[in-house]
Amino acid sequence: MKNNKVVAQTWNNRNSSGKEEYHNTSLHLNQNSRDSFIREEYDGRSMDNVPSVYIFNSGGSFLALVDDRVFQKIKNSENGIFATVEMFEKAI
Repeated sequence: MKNNKVVAQTWNNRNSSGKEEYHNTSLHLNQNSRDSFIREEYDGRSMDNVPSVYIFNSGGSFLALVDDRVFQKIKNSENGIFATVEMFEKAI
């Protein structure tokens, strides 16, 4: 049963032709760990060396529900995990 509340963030990717696609969602224990996760993802990026395909966070965060197994994975991570859509559901 998915009864653990977490913070979720959507991520998109963009290729060299400028096409943007939904890529993934990251899951976090709280807003602070989400913010740290985003900072870590962007660390080391340079506008002088943009890859042909890259990922970026899109939109704001939202609350999601996860089961105990996924919640434990998030707790064991430093600041969150990338997840598939099967791993969570949006909280109402």
